[in-house]
Amino acid sequence: MYFTDSEAGAVWALAPKESKLRLLHHASPERFAYPNGIAFLPGERGLLVAHWLGLVTIELPGGRVAEVRAANDSAVSRIDGLYRADRTVRSAEGGRLARAGRGAKDAARLRR
Repeated sequence: MYFTDSEAGAVWALAPKESKLRLLHHASPERFAYPNGIAFLPGERGLLVAHWLGLVTIELPGGRVAEVRAANDSAVSRIDGLYRADRTVRSAEGGRLARAGRGAKDAARLRR
């Protein structure tokens, strides 16, 4: 299980049959403010995490973190939650985040 801790600015993991949490990512509020959305990347090879300032990917199991750079006509800040739908990731506001599964190399697009 993976979840965000918005107040602490952290992403945590809890493995099956374990009782101890593992910290996957934590950064200062200037770089990772109020994470509040998490979804698996295709193939569950990583996580896409929304925070107040944008999006990051976290590779699994290694934990490497990368900023997702958005195309010029996209908005990826202030997303309030993520979920997987078919082969895309959507924001809680109803936008569609296409091709978000390749990290910083691919541009994430949020269509409104």
